[in-house]
Amino acid sequence: MTRIMNIGSLDVRDISEELAKSLTSMVNIGVLIESDESQILLKDVKKINIGATLRIPSDKKINIISHNGELEVDQDFMEGIFDETIFLVNGMLKLHSDIEPSLFNKVVYSILVNGEVVCAKNLLPVIKQKGTVNGKILSYKGDYRFFKGTTIINERFLKGLRKGSRLAVETLVFTDEVSIDMFEEKIESIQVLEKIITLEKYDDLLAPLVDNYFDIEVIVLPESKNGVIYYDKTIKIDDNTLDRYDGNTLYVDGNVEYFVKRDVSISDKICYLHCNKVITNELNYNKLRKVTGEDVEIEVLKGKVIKNQGKMVLSDDFNEEITIKNYGKLEFSKNLDYEKFKLRVVEIINYGVLEGPKDKIDLIRSKVTANYGKIKEVESLDSVEQKEENKDIIYQNIAELRL
Repeated sequence: MTRIMNIGSLDVRDISEELAKSLTSMVNIGVLIESDESQILLKDVKKINIGATLRIPSDKKINIISHNGELEVDQDFMEGIFDETIFLVNGMLKLHSDIEPSLFNKVVYSILVNGEVVCAKNLLPVIKQKGTVNGKILSYKGDYRFFKGTTIINERFLKGLRKGSRLAVETLVFTDEVSIDMFEEKIESIQVLEKIITLEKYDDLLAPLVDNYFDIEVIVLPESKNGVIYYDKTIKIDDNTLDRYDGNTLYVDGNVEYFVKRDVSISDKICYLHCNKVITNELNYNKLRKVTGEDVEIEVLKGKVIKNQGKMVLSDDFNEEITIKNYGKLEFSKNLDYEKFKLRVVEIINYGVLEGPKDKIDLIRSKVTANYGKIKEVESLDSVEQKEENKDIIYQNIAELRL
């Protein structure tokens, strides 16, 4: 008796009768591809935690294109496919606007995307008919030029455009100083799929050029003496990095971790801060509240902050109050001084895995104020049953497997 476990894409259309008879279960399969015949052969096999199943008639010749990451497909790509095809994409499928919907409908048997699909609007009906998308679909007007991600309008960007360009963008950032005459000459219209970040003085300029402007999220930032600095991810500000700023407006598409020990006036460095959330300590709370918008959450951490992003075994050096932020695997050893732990650890914010002894797990759990991950008891190392159980696995931890 054998098992198959942890396979990204498992194609069993051509499985042999002998192997099918020996199988007892298939566990943790991302996509299971079956035929009429294989379904009959595997009818008694337990199928546990199957993400998606594709059944292909045995008399059909169907090819499979499997891709991890970003896959770009245009008209030339489609014309090179001669049989019906399944697209399995773990990442992003980007379909160019030059693809003819009739050819796409003829060639594509099915689409399975774990991630994101970007396409022109004329392909959207076919994708919804033939596709299963675990993520989002971004569709834009076919006669527009599409820009993925964040598009920053500046002099260099405008110089690269043709006159009267029509643009489709996900997020539009317009905070740089530009020639208004060049802007109006180069851009005829803009389709924004996500949001706009701009200065108040550009608000009236954008309104007539952006499709459905008043239906889009628009974040208007105040001007500052030294301009706006844009970050597309979480940033850290401490004593070493604070001096990078000199009266700037900061827009951060993520969180800001602010831990400055110096007694400085934040407003001299940062006149305005917009982000998802600010994470700081009690010392800086009031200062930060003055330079952030009312809709920005400020999370206050108490005591010394221990941050784990990998694998860490917690020591018993608890000489002051401690807040723990865990993004990886944090292990609590049996030899830890749990009396000190109980006294000094203020809170644990968990995004990863906390693992501790069975008799201490309730104490560990009591310190967790926010749990977005898992809390586990230490597994027994001498579990003979577990070792024996793993002997019957014939395939395990494989991205793609065809039997």
